[in-house]
Amino acid sequence: MNIKTEYVDDWRLLCRLSADWKYTQQEIYTALENEKFEGTDRMYANDLQSPILKDILDFTNSKVLDLLSELCEQNQFYVDLWHLENKEQILNNVTTMNCFICDQPGFTTSTHIDSRMTISSGMFFFNKDDDPDQSTYFYTTFDQDNPLRMSSQCGNGWYAANTHYSWHIGSNNSMRKRYALMFITKLVLK
Repeated sequence: MNIKTEYVDDWRLLCRLSADWKYTQQEIYTALENEKFEGTDRMYANDLQSPILKDILDFTNSKVLDLLSELCEQNQFYVDLWHLENKEQILNNVTTMNCFICDQPGFTTSTHIDSRMTISSGMFFFNKDDDPDQSTYFYTTFDQDNPLRMSSQCGNGWYAANTHYSWHIGSNNSMRKRYALMFITKLVLK
């Protein structure tokens, strides 16, 4: 398995992700359909049973700090946002959370930035096709200026620093479930 990054907006510190899973989209989707999710509009798989999903989760978990390390090396992040002496200052003071989610038809979030304790976040999608009604959209302001849509097709995703320019909205305006793997890196205060 492999994850590739492509920074599409250096100013917002936003990149497209592509993953080469060792499983087909149908194998992953079937495993997700058979998994137990808890919640209402956004549901979480808290106790994975599928070996396929466990493998994908473990692999992604092993790569999240690599994504953060690459993010720390971006000039905008290093100089303007965190004033780091070295990236170890961040890497040694974070925790990660990764989980599979299922957004029901009609699920929506308002335009938002993440909690200020969140340094970065990302998602991988598992849809068969790229559906704009299931995509995440990024903006530079609350008023939704400079929109950038991220693909929701299987193997695609996004990763972004949590800045005052990373306003986004994630919705499922389709008639089918939206399955994704969400990962978040949070600052740990010691």
